[in-house]
Amino acid sequence: NADANGFFINGGTNNTLVDNVANDNGEFGFFLLGASSNRFRGNTANDNGIFGFLLVESSHNAFVGNTANYNGDCGFLIVAGSNDNSFHSNVANHDNVFGFISEFSNGNTYIANQANYNGDSGFVLFESYDNSLRGNTADNNAFFGCVVAASSNNTFTGNSATENGD
Repeated sequence: NADANGFFINGGTNNTLVDNVANDNGEFGFFLLGASSNRFRGNTANDNGIFGFLLVESSHNAFVGNTANYNGDCGFLIVAGSNDNSFHSNVANHDNVFGFISEFSNGNTYIANQANYNGDSGFVLFESYDNSLRGNTADNNAFFGCVVAASSNNTFTGNSATENGD
């Protein structure tokens, strides 16, 4: 439904979402606003109008084994002070712009995620500090595997960024 959206957590704490599907929504699959300490495991957010997963002012959340492919903009957008979240073994492939993008968000951890074949770049950090990216794959994106802009004190270990910009 072009006018509908998936799951919205507004200010919620300590919720667990496992094996849910939020596909083909007008804007987003999963939207967290001011939400903390929630757990997302094995969820799918494909073919949404804008975002698969959107975090705004949301911290201390855990995302494990989720999929966000073929979304209109980004697979995972982490913005506006969404700090200290963890992303492990998630997939954001074939999104129109970015796989994962962090803006003004700090202390997030990205481990063993995939961001391949996206319309712009796999991973983007913009004005985001103290993040850690380990063992991620950002291959075959239209422009860059990983972009770091106006950001400091981020750590990258054992990531792959190959065949981008072809």
